[in-house]
Amino acid sequence: MYAIKFNIDTWLKASTAQGSQLSDDERYFVDAETVLPVTFYESVGGNHLRILLGRDAQGQQINPKNRIEWYVYEPAAEIFRVPVVDAYALEINVDTWLKRKPIQSSQLAVDEKYSVTANTLLPIVGFLIEQDHVKVTFGKTREGQQIEFLGRNTWYVYKPHADVLLNGLPIYGYALRFDTDTWLKQSTSQVIDLPDDEKQFIPERTLLPITSFSIQGTHLKVTLGKDANNQQLQFKGKNTWYVFAPHVTVLHNGIPYSIELTTNA
Repeated sequence: MYAIKFNIDTWLKASTAQGSQLSDDERYFVDAETVLPVTFYESVGGNHLRILLGRDAQGQQINPKNRIEWYVYEPAAEIFRVPVVDAYALEINVDTWLKRKPIQSSQLAVDEKYSVTANTLLPIVGFLIEQDHVKVTFGKTREGQQIEFLGRNTWYVYKPHADVLLNGLPIYGYALRFDTDTWLKQSTSQVIDLPDDEKQFIPERTLLPITSFSIQGTHLKVTLGKDANNQQLQFKGKNTWYVFAPHVTVLHNGIPYSIELTTNA
């Protein structure tokens, strides 16, 4: 994971225009020495960076003015790597029940269910998807206290009512985890042989949802999915790319998915 540190007072901007030319809802003032987590960054020319903001220490998405995508005047800030240990959490999307069994809550006794409200975020140390339910084991609070409800730390939750998050991103379905700094490419050619509009740098530990993938020799051909705001992910106007397979891991429901690569003689 990465973070951005602001060296001077400056603006987060909705475009590369000067801050003075933007309306209040297109800019957000940040003080010098502010540090914000970012899930992605790229240089877009004209001395600007495009960044996607991450989540804070409590797991909440940082989105000033309801935006996670911003532009930053590059000389005003610096990007640095932050050591990351994979962290899982359960995010409750609607008022619902934690349940002792994966059945209708109306069929459970009072001590077999526990009400939780929307927007609750709880750390978990394990999970198992069982048809339309997720079985989760809760972890500890920041103070080191075990999270329990009615004396239990393992519960079921109705899958459509909650998301399992890996480092702040939903993991149901397929995702691509980048295990090293690498490139998305428009072909299986060497990066050095491709023009700028046919390659996209991706930092280590980036996690991108994908809707499909196929093996192309030593590469994967992937189609990107939608981000946490239900927006189609794309780079340089394209959502289908190649990536050198040894540099990434395909995840299915948060678990590494085994793929068999083919190599030529």
